Formats: sequence, structure tokens, C-alpha cells
Amino acid sequence: MAGCGRVDQRSRLLPARVAVYFVLVMCLFSGHGYEEFARLLAHGLERVRRWQVPTKAAIGKARRRLGPQPLKVLFERVCRPVAVPETTGSWYRRWRLVAVDGTTFDVPGTQDNAVFFGRPGSGRGQ
Repeated sequence: MAGCGRVDQRSRLLPARVAVYFVLVMCLFSGHGYEEFARLLAHGLERVRRWQVPTKAAIGKARRRLGPQPLKVLFERVCRPVAVPETTGSWYRRWRLVAVDGTTFDVPGTQDNAVFFGRPGSGRGQ
């Protein structure tokens, strides 16, 4: 994170490194609130050191301090295709096959969102 200019200047409950872990936990457990994320993360960190669950405000401040750059750098370093040309069943001619996992996101039911994203269909050609 030092390469992204995100070095802790003082000891905090949520240092930059832990804030990155927190954001990754939020991605893995998207159906839970901040406090539940913090409890999950605290459980994972208990072997490293005793960790107190932060407040929503502390979490929000830590995420703002962190910003998107460290996560962008992490993504660029680790996100690679799993299949190589020799992987059986992963290619059709010269095209790598991919799958979409069906992830959906809830957005407010406003008219602007309906125009931009569309509405889910019934699967009957509507």
C-alpha cells in the first residue's frame, strides 16, 4: 500500500492494511451490515492480535482514507485468467470461454434507473 501512498501515519483501530481486508470481506459477504463484517474480520484476526470491533463511523473514515487505489493495484496484481491454452475445455477455437455467475445488484426503483438498467423480464419474450 506504500506504493499507493496509503501509509498509516499513526496507530489506528483500522490501519490501511486491515481496511483492505475489510473491503475484501464486504465483497465476500455482501448480505451483511458493517458491524457483522467487522465481527467476521475480528474473528479472522484474533490470532494476530486482540482487535476491537470499530463503529460504522470509524469504518467509513477508514474506507475514505484508503480510497480505491490500493484495491485497484491489488486487482491488477492478482486478477489473471485461470485457464491457459493447454487447459482442456476452456477454449473454443481461439476464444477463451467465460462464465457469468448471475450476480445481481439492487438499485432503487426510480424511473431513471429503469431507463438505464431496464427491468427484469419474465423470461417469456417480454
